[in-house]
Amino acid sequence: LEVMRHRLEHEFPVAARVGQPRVAYHAAVKEPARGTGRVERQLGGKDVFGHVEIELAPDPEHLQPVVEWAPGVLVPAAMHKAVETTLTLESHVGPRFGFPLTQARLRVVGGGSDPRRDAEMGFAQAASLALRDALERSRVVVLEPLMAFEIQSPAEFASGILADLGARKAEVEDVQADGVLRTLHGKVPLSQMFGYSTAVRSLSQGRAGFSMSPAGFREVPESELVARGLSWT
Repeated sequence: LEVMRHRLEHEFPVAARVGQPRVAYHAAVKEPARGTGRVERQLGGKDVFGHVEIELAPDPEHLQPVVEWAPGVLVPAAMHKAVETTLTLESHVGPRFGFPLTQARLRVVGGGSDPRRDAEMGFAQAASLALRDALERSRVVVLEPLMAFEIQSPAEFASGILADLGARKAEVEDVQADGVLRTLHGKVPLSQMFGYSTAVRSLSQGRAGFSMSPAGFREVPESELVARGLSWT
């Protein structure tokens, strides 16, 4: 990003507006819960009906929520697509600060039908209400991306780099010695590493180098959410 910004400004030149990087947080379900949505109202001068019951459960195997159907559900087959589409779209905006829902399984376990009033709009709204109800009854946590890092530094600067990593909530897993060179491996929240290239150059008089790669997600403790202005209140 820094290289691209430099090229835009100095090679082209473009007056680029650059903001602070943002972390792609996710929301994850930690406890199973059930939710119900029922719609009986007039829309556009027409009576519409929809009734959906869902079960929400953790599923670490799937980054994107999976929609399933229990056998014998009374939701008409013609309404299944509307229910599935709604649940998938609604899961893109989770209950905590609008972060997308992940690691979850949505199972339609019940519902109802009124052949005279059944409508796709009614079942779509009922599915949305059922998901919100289930999310309110479940425990939902915020996940943030982790990065695996490798830092190579002369030995005389390693202690300062280690102290700085501790302040960034990093988990140092290994420190390898090779003559006067030290190689540090571990994991750290991505949110703590913006601008790190400048910091590590300052700590090592420009003699250390580092690389990072994605390493999954971790649950953000509630105390850290409050510090970042992401509390429920």
